[in-house]
Amino acid sequence: MSDMRRLAALLLLAVGLLAVSATPVACISVPRPSRVPVTLHVMSQCPDAVHCENVFADVLTQVGRITDINTEYIGSPSSDPRYEPHGGVRCMHGGGECQGNIQQLCAHSIYSGFNPNGWFDFVLCQSENIGAIPGNGLECANDLDLNMDAFRNCTEPYGYGGQLLHESVMRTKERGITKSCTVVIDDEIVCVRDGGSWYNCPNGSTVADFVRQICQRYQGPRLPTVCANILDA
Repeated sequence: MSDMRRLAALLLLAVGLLAVSATPVACISVPRPSRVPVTLHVMSQCPDAVHCENVFADVLTQVGRITDINTEYIGSPSSDPRYEPHGGVRCMHGGGECQGNIQQLCAHSIYSGFNPNGWFDFVLCQSENIGAIPGNGLECANDLDLNMDAFRNCTEPYGYGGQLLHESVMRTKERGITKSCTVVIDDEIVCVRDGGSWYNCPNGSTVADFVRQICQRYQGPRLPTVCANILDA
């Protein structure tokens, strides 16, 4: 290739690169759906929490794409040195429950799977046998294919998980929530499960009721078919 042809080719390449760089970002960006936040305030060894979590497992099968599921934990902050290994928190069902709470928070913190709600499978795994918590934590973490080194480091006594639990308990305390399970959708307390019964649920407490409430609050694109059917009914 002659020098003139080489120079002409380089000039054409430069012009092409400038044209690409000048493309407005707004024209090629993809909007991100706005998920509806759902928080379950629970205790890991509480039977009412298990019932609540199983209900929302069914909810997620219908509207998981538009839902951001989270758990916060109920406990009592304490300066007693006995509770320092798990974040200075005393749990209703004992130290094993505190450790289970920490394991669930750590699973959420380190989960890196494709499904944003996939970490919740860890909670469901542990809840299959709450009497085995926290002893079933490693097995459930392995089933979820978590980074086991990160999980162990997070859940060890005096580890980062204790800080996560303390912060979670303080958020629950600030809201004045004391019952496991208390359901919060889009920052509104919508239902309570305690003593084997649902109450304070003005919009219902079934899977269909919670699905409807999530659909009604969703403001993002691509409304799921189940929501369209509910809202058009």
